[in-house]
Amino acid sequence: MKQQNFFQNIDLIKSNESDPQVINLFSLEEIKDILKFYNDLPLSTFNEKQKIKKKHWILGLNRKMDDFIISKINKVISNWKVDNMYSKEEAFGIFHESFNPIKLHVDTGKDKNKIIYKQILIPLTDTGDTILFEPRWYGPSSTFTIEKDELRKNTGYNLRTNDHIGKLDFDKKFYKKYLNHENYNNLKGLKVKKIYEWKLGEALIFDRTFIHCASDLKKPKTGLTIFFYREKN
Repeated sequence: MKQQNFFQNIDLIKSNESDPQVINLFSLEEIKDILKFYNDLPLSTFNEKQKIKKKHWILGLNRKMDDFIISKINKVISNWKVDNMYSKEEAFGIFHESFNPIKLHVDTGKDKNKIIYKQILIPLTDTGDTILFEPRWYGPSSTFTIEKDELRKNTGYNLRTNDHIGKLDFDKKFYKKYLNHENYNNLKGLKVKKIYEWKLGEALIFDRTFIHCASDLKKPKTGLTIFFYREKN
């Protein structure tokens, strides 16, 4: 993988890595409060091609909700800083309402000097799966594709690349069950690390170096993702 030496502090990044973790973090009433807050936020992005709506958790609009989510994060992650890479405003994560499955990508960011850390996925609907893959990716934020048109255009925040492709064929049984929306050849060289079935009240915590995507989506789903980095001690 040509992009694997993008970050300046790869050793520090790797020293903070761990296996993905699923935890019970919210009550159903708290999930309802987050959804109400989400519905009151202004729309940031509506990508009609990908069929996904995005809203940023804008800090300061509701101090009570800000304090609530920060207190929850402090219970499960220490020494964190929020990485605000996808928003020009001061934000605490991204709400994403998906009508199509989100394809293969990684959320490592584009600041090579940062010590990227964890990201948290908080399901706000109980539908769909998130699938994490190995090997890990130590390049900039990327969307992975073998489509020539996408590679040629290469627009947007994420790099469009096929540099993730390896030699081993992907598990065909798993592909047929979960990943029919992806080009099978786009998964060549990847192995499934974890499949997480979305459940209300839970949170999935995983390293930002994990390539991931959604399973084949049967109905719309809404989630909140927050990205973190660490400062040098």
